[in-house]
Amino acid sequence: LPTPGEQPLQVSPLPTEAAESPGSRGVKPVNVNEPEQRIVERAIERLAELLSIDPSEIKVVSVEAVEWRSSALGCPQQGRMYAQVITPGYKIILEAQGEEYEFHTDSRPEGSMVLCQQ
Repeated sequence: LPTPGEQPLQVSPLPTEAAESPGSRGVKPVNVNEPEQRIVERAIERLAELLSIDPSEIKVVSVEAVEWRSSALGCPQQGRMYAQVITPGYKIILEAQGEEYEFHTDSRPEGSMVLCQQ
């Protein structure tokens, strides 16, 4: 079983174009390619739903390609079992209402996604 606080095995940045605009409070927009774009859109939709806000109020801080150590995606839940296989995916950090939120996913556009609260 994975241990609490499991860390990703390998992290490599996706190609991004970052530009800071005036008043962005240091949040840099990130551009990604398909299928990554759909995965990021799903994370934005999920956070907007959780916070009951418009998706336009959410900013993408970063998107990283990751190989997770198990199907727990780096966020194991107590009492659950996970396949102990290297699982490619993404770590997506979003900002809304002055807070950052970290989503962990697998690599499939409609695949697994968890809000990882560490």
